[in-house]
Amino acid sequence: MKLTLSARQYRLLDAMGIDVWVPRGKPQPAPPPESRAKPTIRQAVPDPPHKTTPPRQPSKPPRDTGPAIRFSALSIRSGQHHALVDDSAHQERAFWLDLVRASHGFRSQTTLREGRFDWPLPGLQEADAEAASKALRGFVQSDALIWLRGDALANLLVGAGEWQSFPQRHRFGEAEVWVFGSDVDLKDGGTRRVLWTAIEARFH
Repeated sequence: MKLTLSARQYRLLDAMGIDVWVPRGKPQPAPPPESRAKPTIRQAVPDPPHKTTPPRQPSKPPRDTGPAIRFSALSIRSGQHHALVDDSAHQERAFWLDLVRASHGFRSQTTLREGRFDWPLPGLQEADAEAASKALRGFVQSDALIWLRGDALANLLVGAGEWQSFPQRHRFGEAEVWVFGSDVDLKDGGTRRVLWTAIEARFH
């Protein structure tokens, strides 16, 4: 009887200690190689690039511009002679008209131009003292003689603490500036003498 065994059966019998006789000259079939599962190769997927967010710069604190400044002034000009009078002294308009006319020697051809300087200017964002001072200085920069009436105007043009309440002469660039504080009495004899002396000095 011819016994035909498979490779698997040979392995089972061998494991049980049973020798299987194989005719001489007939090769015993070699057991097929054990099939091994091929390792699965997983390709590493790179992580998406990490977006770095630049550090936020600290916002600059708003500049402390101080309290807002508001004022209105009457402007009377004749050539390079100029009177700026705070609205609180509007009842003195006739006096300052005469003073500007007198500074030209009461010449008949003297032309007077009246206007206003109101602060803050329309549409202006900054209304602090620094901005007001720059605007006022620009307004009078071409003048040669300036009569200034009012504390706020004097502080902005000459500088706070740089003038006294009584009439004083100052310099602003090439201009001669006469400052009259709000409490100066223009009807006082001493004040008027100072004024007329200053005007006479321009014609000598």
